[in-house]
Amino acid sequence: MADDLILFPFGGNSREAAVAVEALNAVAPRYRILGFLDDNHAALRSSSYPLLGGSELWASYRGKARLLAVPGSPTSFRSRASVIGRFQLDASQSVTIVDPSVRFAASAALGFNTVVMAGCFVSAQARLGDHCVILPNTVVSHDAKLGDHVLVGSNVSISGGVEIGENCYVGSGARLKEGVRVGRGALIGIGAVVIRDVPAGAVVAGVPARVIGESDAC
Repeated sequence: MADDLILFPFGGNSREAAVAVEALNAVAPRYRILGFLDDNHAALRSSSYPLLGGSELWASYRGKARLLAVPGSPTSFRSRASVIGRFQLDASQSVTIVDPSVRFAASAALGFNTVVMAGCFVSAQARLGDHCVILPNTVVSHDAKLGDHVLVGSNVSISGGVEIGENCYVGSGARLKEGVRVGRGALIGIGAVVIRDVPAGAVVAGVPARVIGESDAC
């Protein structure tokens, strides 16, 4: 029997997550998507699943449905932990979604309320934390470790042994050299090539990546 599932918020991450859920269901029915929660629901329009209402409605669904909360963008990733934290989720109330096209090593592991989208490769002994989003066609190589609340864009290459701290954002097309450490709350810009450690809270961009500012996410 398929579990009822709600997505939060109504945005790019959740709509792409819905595609991954649909792909899983095409293999074997697992989740019935009830719709989206979004605090700006009155101003939005959905052509796929219903907009159920604001995040406060989760209280009425708790225990009856599961929630996949995937907020965040380059401009709002700093608040991901606090926004998701409002739902007080645990593993029994959420889901972990891995698109069936993903190559996921048997020795790799990932947390709850995490989604790995189409075309990704998660290699040997890689570790993904809770509340992570990995967008399509990204490679997470052997022994890489991603902390909680990390959001990784599409077509990113995370080399072996890389460590990414909690609440970071890695922009699409970025490349991270083997063994690099990225401090908590850092932002890596689109297409950046990271060849040295990134301090906590830093904003880096360029080829090779250089610190160009600071975030307030740490």
